[in-house]
Amino acid sequence: MYYNKELKCWEIIEPTEVDFEKQTIKFEVEDFSLISVLANTEDVKSAE
Repeated sequence: MYYNKELKCWEIIEPTEVDFEKQTIKFEVEDFSLISVLANTEDVKSAE
C-alpha cells in the first residue's frame, strides 16, 4: 500500500516483480511517501 499525499489516502499498488526465493519485491511509486507491505505467505512453500 502507498500513501498518496495529494489525496490523503492509502492506495493499493501492484508489484512489478516478486522473487519468493530472495524474498524481494519491486514496485514503482511517484514520490517518497509512506509504504506498507502486506503479504499472504500461507501459500508459499517453506525454504526449510
